[in-house]
Amino acid sequence: IAGKTGRHVYTEWDPIFAKQGAHHPALNPYNLKENTDCRRDLTKDQCAASLEILNRSIMVGTHPDRSEDDTSKLIENLRRAAKQVL
Repeated sequence: IAGKTGRHVYTEWDPIFAKQGAHHPALNPYNLKENTDCRRDLTKDQCAASLEILNRSIMVGTHPDRSEDDTSKLIENLRRAAKQVL
């Protein structure tokens, strides 16, 4: 499931939610006076529609050297799996 890949989805970006953009407070962009007008509060549900799409999407690895037979088997496996969950 694309929405459950860990750090690849914004809901798992703990440093962003903690407003920790650097290893040292002096380098943290969230602390810089110049960025005052850029600050905003983020929530893990602010992109609910995107998360809903991700949570019903899958990722399928592909390779240019995959044979036609292997591709057909992969498609069949995906169809069988989809029948189980849809």
